[in-house]
Amino acid sequence: MAGSLSRSVVQEASGCRSMLTSVVSAMCLLVVMLALGPLFQPLPVCVLAAIIIASLVNIMMKIVDVSKYWSQSYLEGIVWILTFLSIVLLSVDIGLVIGILCSVLATLYRAAAPQIRTLGRTKEGVWLDASTYKTEDDGVRVIQISGPMYFMVYDTVRQRILKELGVNPNRLPATNNKYRYNMLILDISNVSYLDAKGASLINWLEAKLPGLGLALVATPLQKSRLGDGLEAEIFPTYIDAVLTVQGSNNANTTETEELSSDNNLNNDPIV
Repeated sequence: MAGSLSRSVVQEASGCRSMLTSVVSAMCLLVVMLALGPLFQPLPVCVLAAIIIASLVNIMMKIVDVSKYWSQSYLEGIVWILTFLSIVLLSVDIGLVIGILCSVLATLYRAAAPQIRTLGRTKEGVWLDASTYKTEDDGVRVIQISGPMYFMVYDTVRQRILKELGVNPNRLPATNNKYRYNMLILDISNVSYLDAKGASLINWLEAKLPGLGLALVATPLQKSRLGDGLEAEIFPTYIDAVLTVQGSNNANTTETEELSSDNNLNNDPIV
């Protein structure tokens, strides 16, 4: 609110709310300089410095706030640190400009980068974020992508999928067919923008990850962008894909049990 950092802290602690505070503060300072200046002349410089440092104690105590912002988002934590250091080391005006620029850049980064999360099934049968909740290892994972998926984030999304499957990106195509999960459901229904490079990711997964069960969740408009050459089955929601996969697994299990039972009957000795 004022020209210097110490005066701004004092005004904030006094409960000031508007820029009119600076006018009142300047008038009071003028009166002190003209009328009371000779009384402060004998004071050592260290005393005046101590007064300024005492007024900055409150702003220094705000350093503990960085943990709160960092826990909410590391981007907000970085913006806070850069703004704080700029104000303390440079000046209030320059620090505010740097803080605004950092906030704009952080907002643009959030808008340009997709949000990727992995869903797993809990004991109750509910599909939740695997990084937050404890999930079961049933061989099926759902990866949801929200936001734009275009050429600039293509490698980021691809590396995240390979990491989730436990595949070394330097050893592709994966010939051993040993994946962390047998079935991957890729949900791109929340993708806001899909270009040709982003759409080619599905073909790349099918070509480089043989033997992996792959299902896709997409909107009708996205299906038209993906083309007709996909082998993966497309579903309207990931719940439909999960139910279809579970039904297929149950049918395969039942068929295997019947074949095993028939073999046991054929191997029984005839009395």
